[in-house]
Formats: sequence, structure tokens, C-alpha cells
Amino acid sequence: MSSYLRIDGPENIIGIGNLTGSNNNVTIHINANAERSPRQLRAPDSGFVGRSDQLRRLLYCLSTAIQERQSAICVLYGPGGMGKTQLALALAQRLGERFTGGQLFLDLGGSKVLPLTPKGAMDSVLRLLGVDAQVLADSSLAQLRDMYCMRLNERPVLLLADDAESASQVAELRPPPGSVLLVTSRIRFTLDSNCVEPVPGLGRTDAAQLARALCEPLPLSEYEERCIVDSCGGCPLAVRIVCARLAAAQSPAQRAAQLHLLSDGGMLGQDFQDADDRNLMRSLCWSYDLLPRSAQAVFCSLGAFQSTFDRLAAIVVAGRAPEEVDEALEILQRFCLVHEAQQAPQQRYHLYDVIRSLAVTLGSAEQAESDAAHHRMVKHFARILWYAEAMYANNVQYNGATAEKPVDSRGVEQLPCTAPLAALILAESGLTVVIAQELIGRVDYIRKIGLSLFDTERSNILASQRWAAKRLNIDRQAAQSVLEYVSKVGFILWLRLSAEEQKQWHAAAVQAAQKLGDKYAHALALGSYALALLDQGSLAEAKKFLEQARMIFSSLDDHRHDDELDSLEGLLLKAQGQHRAAIACFSRSIASAERKKDDKLRGHDLCNMGLAYVELNELDTAIDIFRCSV
Repeated sequence: MSSYLRIDGPENIIGIGNLTGSNNNVTIHINANAERSPRQLRAPDSGFVGRSDQLRRLLYCLSTAIQERQSAICVLYGPGGMGKTQLALALAQRLGERFTGGQLFLDLGGSKVLPLTPKGAMDSVLRLLGVDAQVLADSSLAQLRDMYCMRLNERPVLLLADDAESASQVAELRPPPGSVLLVTSRIRFTLDSNCVEPVPGLGRTDAAQLARALCEPLPLSEYEERCIVDSCGGCPLAVRIVCARLAAAQSPAQRAAQLHLLSDGGMLGQDFQDADDRNLMRSLCWSYDLLPRSAQAVFCSLGAFQSTFDRLAAIVVAGRAPEEVDEALEILQRFCLVHEAQQAPQQRYHLYDVIRSLAVTLGSAEQAESDAAHHRMVKHFARILWYAEAMYANNVQYNGATAEKPVDSRGVEQLPCTAPLAALILAESGLTVVIAQELIGRVDYIRKIGLSLFDTERSNILASQRWAAKRLNIDRQAAQSVLEYVSKVGFILWLRLSAEEQKQWHAAAVQAAQKLGDKYAHALALGSYALALLDQGSLAEAKKFLEQARMIFSSLDDHRHDDELDSLEGLLLKAQGQHRAAIACFSRSIASAERKKDDKLRGHDLCNMGLAYVELNELDTAIDIFRCSV
């Protein structure tokens, strides 16, 4: 129920956290010098061919809009695997370095289970532009839109919004004159732009040129070239997958045998109406069939991820030895079934959506193993969430560690140091972060790392919680995981989840606690759910669930959370305009917090008590209380 204990967030998020590691180690890599004007867009993949007329046309359209101070928006649409993102990257590369505010990449997740909401998309962009996290949490979509336009008027940016679900998802990202918005999507929409282009497959000549470029220095015979083009059609991703496999063939005879299998099909009994889908799936299934069994197993487990993932997450979810997963990742990368993430500061991987769909389909054939992989994923990202919360909440111990001599403490995960700031040693006991001597006093910086860690893994965290919530009625382990996702966090959820998302998480926790028959957890969940309802303005419902929480705690003769319940009741009464009654509740909570030496709760309640006195127009008293809270 600590989700109402709120404190100011950092001014900007400049740290980029990323967990990597081996069997016994976890390292948080910290980029202390993240760019104020981020340059997240890379060049298109090697072997990018064709599209010259289309690029010329798009470049002219956007350059004209920029010069005439008009809205510069380009929408590229087409089936998966056609190269929409690559075309957008090539276009961004040709537009040059004129965008002083940065070149940003935003994965909208339109074809995933949990696409970004319009507000989530705007939040993500503004975080990249350095807007304070708490300001974002307190702002409406209209207010965020105003901030966005103000920032872009000051310093123009080029934003690539990849994989849009619909026009409504990106409508608020329309830039003011001087900036450019590039959008890719599987469906056609305009966004009031005259620069809307389909991205079809490559022609036979361009497809053959791509095949030759990818197979270099291996020469392709005319027959081999024809087989590749006929089997892949004009789908660039299909050509890349096939050529990656053929380039690894050890002899012409092996290459010929593989091409024969490709021509035969191998569709796993699936019926595809669309030729592009059929060509791409043929190449994927063919490449998968040629993988070693261990790499096939790892590939299927990776379908659980809804976003980019790092090596440690792959090891955990696959449930195999690190060296086995490392070998599988190397093989899958070599054969274009796994790709390096577009904008990651440290090495992260991702699966194209159509490839992820195949991994999910193949993995579902072994339901027990698929469920086990998902459970491992849920546990892993719960821990990531806890770590982010611990760093933001400043639950730290200074143990005088140095880069040369990390802390060695029983029950504490040993984290190798990363120069120049040394390591963060994370302990699950009490969610304590044991930090190195170099970070003493750098509270704001540690908070930034915590927020950045959550932002990096946000999609996976949300997808993991949702998977567990959907299964809590049939799976006790999933129900326990749902509780874990809210039991040790507060600040991060409030800063990073929408009010509706918070409500859904806490409602699921109430249901999970009931399923498990855990009265104590049920009372805690009811209190947190009451707060989420209060934040949405549902005062009557909030009061009902608060009273239920009090009744359960009373039946258990458990008074450990009386102060938090008093504080929550004070917030409710203040929202109802009953300021004297609210002050009485805050007074009881403050007295309890003083006995427990809980300065965070005490400071929180003093602030709210001061606000209540302001509403009563007793300003001198309010000022004294505010001074005390500071």
C-alpha cells in the first residue's frame, strides 16, 4: 500500500540501465553521459537495395514541407517483412543532421499484445526529450501535447514511430513545422499527410540484387538466384533469411539440397491467403527446420518476449545453461531469426513480429514448456521491477565498495563493477540496493537509473503481469506472481503506469489474494485498490474498499498498517472536502510514523495536512506545517 508515498522525481532521465550477466552475475551498465539530443537512428541494414524512386519522391515531399513550414509527416504502410522500417531509416539518413533536438526511435508495438496507448507514446517521447517523470505522471494527454510542441519548436527532431496500430495511436505526435514524423504501419492511414506510401515487395531485379549482395563473396548461379527469388517473392526479410542460411552452407551440394527443401515448401500445415505471408513463412519454417534442436528450443522460448530483451533474460526464460543459450543466440542471429535491437545502448535482441508469431506457434505445441517459460519470464521481470523501485525509492546502503573491491555479502547478488561508477549490488532482502562508494550522495542519479531500468523493460513487465493476471484463476503460481508485481512497488507504478493500468493491476491483486485465500495480502491489495480508485475520482468505491481493508486487518488483529490506512482515509476525506476530518486522520498517521521513524510517510502526511489547512484558509498554520515537512 506504499503507492501513495510520493516524492519528487528526477529532472531528466540520463542513465540507461540494462541488465546483462552470466550464470552468477548481473551487471547494470550505466551510461552516465547519455546525450541531451539523442541520436537513436542507425543506418539501414547492409544490402539495402532498390526503392530509389520511392526515396527520391519521399525526400522531395518532406524537404518541401520543411522549407514551407508545413507539417512534415510520412506514413509508410505494408505487410510485415517488406522493409518499411529499413526504408524509413534510409529516408532519415538522407534527411541529414538538421534536427538539433535529436533523432528518436519509438516502438509503438502496434502488432504486439500490448501496443502503446496514445498517452504512453507521448510519455515515451517526452522522456527521451528530458521531461521530468513526475510532470508526465501528473499531466493529461492535452498537456503532454502542449509540452511536446513547445520542445519541438525550441529544437526540431526527427521521430521514427515504428509499427503503429492506428492513426489514433500517433495522432498527437504530429509535429509542429520544422520537425519530421516518420510512421510505419501494417495498415493505411493519412494523419492529414500527403506523403503516404505503400511499401510493396521488391521487384525481381532488386530481389536478385539483394540476394547477390547478401551471399557475397559466395557467387550464386543463375538457377540458385531464380530459386531464391521464386521462393521468397519480393519479401526482403525472406530473402535475408534464405541467403543467411545458404551463405553458411559448407558445399555446393549442401546448398543445392537446402534449396530443394525450400522449393518444396514446408509450411507446417498452415494456409496463407496472402502471397507475401506465404513466402515469408516458407523461408522461416525452412530455416527453423535446419536449426540444431537446442537452438530450436531457445527460439521457441523467445516468443514469450513482447519487446527487446537482453542476454540474461534470454538465459532465464529459456531455462538452459548460459553457454547453450549463448550458442543458440549466435546461431539465431547468424540466420536472421533474431536481430539486434535498433536503439539499445547495450546489446539487446528482438524478434520481428512475424518471426515472434512463428516462435509462439511452435512453442504452443509443447504447452507445458511454454507455460514454464512464461512463468520464468514473469518471475524475472518482477525482480527487475523490484530493483527499479528500490533504486528510485532510495533504499540504499553505502558499503564502501569500490570498482576494485566489490561488496561480498551473504545473500547479496555479486555485481561486477562497471567503470567509472562501480557496481550496484542488489539484495532482494528488504529490497535494499547496496551501492559503491562512488555513488554516495548521488540520490537523484540512482533514481534516474531506476526509472530508466523500468523504461527499458516496460513492455516486458506489462506483458508478464498481464499473462499472470489472465491465468490467476487456474494457476496458483500465476496468482502469487500477480501479488508480487504490486507488493514491493509504489513509486514506479505511479510514475510510469496510467491510472487505468494501476487500477487493473491492483484489481488483479485483489482477485489473486482471494484465490490464494491470503487474508493479509487481500487486505493490502484492497487498500492499494482503494488508492487507485481514489486517483481516478471514484470516491464511493474507494471508501468501500478502504473499509473492507480495515475490517480484514481488524479480524486478523494486525495493526501494522493502521498509519497507512489513516493516511489513505485522510486523502479520501480531503477529496470529499471534509478537511477537518482529514487533518485528524493525518495527525494519527503522523504520530504513528514518528514512532516507527518513517520519515517518508510523515513527510507525505505533513504535506497533505498543509494542503488541507490551505483549503480551510488557515495559511499561517499551513506554512508552518510545510516548513516542518521540508
